[in-house]
Amino acid sequence: MIADETIDPTNLGLPQDPVFIVGLPRSGTTLLQSLLTTQPGLKSLPETHFFNSIVPSVELAPSGNVPLYSLDDMLRKVTLHCSLELPERLRSRLEALAGDGELTPKTIFEVVVKAFVSADNTTPLNRWIEKTPRHYRVLEPIRRHYPQAQILCMVRHPVAVMLSQCSNFTEGRPMPWEVRCGNWNHAIEIAEATRDVSPQQVLILSYEDLVADAHSTIDAVCRFLRVPFDANRLGEFGERTAHLKLPHEKWKEQVASGQLKNTNSSRLDSVDSLTLMRIQRIAGRLMVKYGYEIRHLRCQRVFNFLVTIVPVFALRVSCWKVANLIRNAIRKK
Repeated sequence: MIADETIDPTNLGLPQDPVFIVGLPRSGTTLLQSLLTTQPGLKSLPETHFFNSIVPSVELAPSGNVPLYSLDDMLRKVTLHCSLELPERLRSRLEALAGDGELTPKTIFEVVVKAFVSADNTTPLNRWIEKTPRHYRVLEPIRRHYPQAQILCMVRHPVAVMLSQCSNFTEGRPMPWEVRCGNWNHAIEIAEATRDVSPQQVLILSYEDLVADAHSTIDAVCRFLRVPFDANRLGEFGERTAHLKLPHEKWKEQVASGQLKNTNSSRLDSVDSLTLMRIQRIAGRLMVKYGYEIRHLRCQRVFNFLVTIVPVFALRVSCWKVANLIRNAIRKK
């Protein structure tokens, strides 16, 4: 997509009470985004990865602004992540701001938002929605930029999340289950901590509730966001997804097809016992808190005990062997 060259970075005019949808990837964030954008006055855009990926990878000035020498790098990454090209006239305006030391990362972010929401003529803009799952890691910077923002955090059964990640995200080095479980815990804990500080700003909801009763769930979300709810529009969510997904995001095709289906059971039925035990050992506390069943509870308790005791036993054996080696060495002297 090519941005409108008439966009003025000094007068973007965007509402300053956006909605950010976060959560671990494959938790149902795309489905939530698509259902919400069927509602009047709500517009969204493809994932930007702006605050969690683009900003940390670019050298900023001591003031936190974007220097002229970093602008090309930042805009190149915007194009890479968002498939958005900025025309020369718009780039020149950004370069002028950067040259004067007045270009902030927030301005570039809002240029991206403006480019997408202004291209959507289906409804007048009331509030805009940004959905990048991994933005859960940077909620504090987001809240500093947007004190009036509201955050929706999606939670889904960890086994379904992790197996879906493995089947859809195959690039790069394999991630250990323990790391994936830690990320699942971390996403929830950050959302809970932010909600504890500002209860009116954060809503945590589950994928399972959303697919079981989209009408009631989206109604509750709209009441939380203080926006109108129109149940008759929910059926348009597949069409909305088509405008929000990028060509390489094949994993969003089910939502784009308009299917509202819980796919957890196929994931849970296909997981092997050892993987299940490893996931439940680390994620078990929060699984229980959010209503997810711990399967094979007795076996899980035995597994947890063995994982705890075996390293201790191994350490004692190693110490005993070292002590014997030292004792033998002394005797030889």
